[in-house]
Amino acid sequence: MIHKIGFSIKLDMDKDAYWIIDDYFKWYEVCELKLKQVDLESEEFEKFYHYVSTRYPNKITFHLPSDLLQDQDKYRCYLKMLFDKMKQFEGGFIVHVPVGKKNDQIGEAIIGLRRHVSPNSFILLENDNNLSANSLDVVFMMCRKYENVGVCFDAGHAMLAGEKEFEKYLKCITRKENQVYIKEVHVHNVINNIDHQPFANNCPAFAIKVISSLKCNYRLILEIKGVNPLTSEGLEQYKVLIRL
Repeated sequence: MIHKIGFSIKLDMDKDAYWIIDDYFKWYEVCELKLKQVDLESEEFEKFYHYVSTRYPNKITFHLPSDLLQDQDKYRCYLKMLFDKMKQFEGGFIVHVPVGKKNDQIGEAIIGLRRHVSPNSFILLENDNNLSANSLDVVFMMCRKYENVGVCFDAGHAMLAGEKEFEKYLKCITRKENQVYIKEVHVHNVINNIDHQPFANNCPAFAIKVISSLKCNYRLILEIKGVNPLTSEGLEQYKVLIRL
């Protein structure tokens, strides 16, 4: 199956964000933008958001703070600023699944987030390094229960849990009833228990397992620190995936 492939980019409004995003979409089909340390109140961000949402609808997912579902009260002002600007956004918002919370608490957090999101957008729940495969089963239950909620599966995060746990993850995501909810997959290398590392000459075996096992239609995102997708190094990382 041919997937839409792109990179994860940390949004930096101090640089020429317009030029970067326009040049980026000449080469790639989809993008994850990380909003960490972005001033949501700034006029620059508001203008940039309106530009990309109009020019590139359904091509962008925004990665929200990793602990947002863990403590929504902490981010109440953040959410209000963000979604007041993004009422018409057509795309996804990625959040990490809170670890250690009960199912009903996670459900309440999802409902709280959905109140802010436009009907044309969706929420993607991502597994972090501490989420067990059994907890991922609960995440899929949430997807079946709530509208416009899906999964962003991070293969590297799963690998950090160890090979035995990784195999449990693989069994969970490849179930036919679960695959329909997988909307985005993040891949990167794991070296000496450090994730978000670049590929060598080939895609690591654990990432190939995930990509080859899933039969659904999803976005494939390279989440690699220190690699600019607009350089030859970034293009080489991209070529590793398209050779699969």
